[in-house]
Amino acid sequence: MTTPVVPPKRRVSGFGVASLIVSALGLIPLVVVFLIGLIPDMMAIYWLLIVLGPFAAITALIATILGVIAVVLAARAHAPLALPITALLVGATTVVALSGIILGWFM
Repeated sequence: MTTPVVPPKRRVSGFGVASLIVSALGLIPLVVVFLIGLIPDMMAIYWLLIVLGPFAAITALIATILGVIAVVLAARAHAPLALPITALLVGATTVVALSGIILGWFM
């Protein structure tokens, strides 16, 4: 009698998921305000970027830190790295983009 082969469980990185959720919480309002501002009658809504910019920067920084932790933990556990690396890239891209806007790289 042979025992059935049980496929290995796929571990989901909690830090990777948390990083994606935190970065989405910072990016979605920023994108919504930007898209609403493209409507010609709603140009006055861009002042909200003054409030949402620092909020998005803080959430992106937190998401980047969570993404780094997720990559390290997934690498040590030999777990799949796709989700933690995606979370790290989303957070780091947001940090770089907002830094460029604040420091005037895109002007």
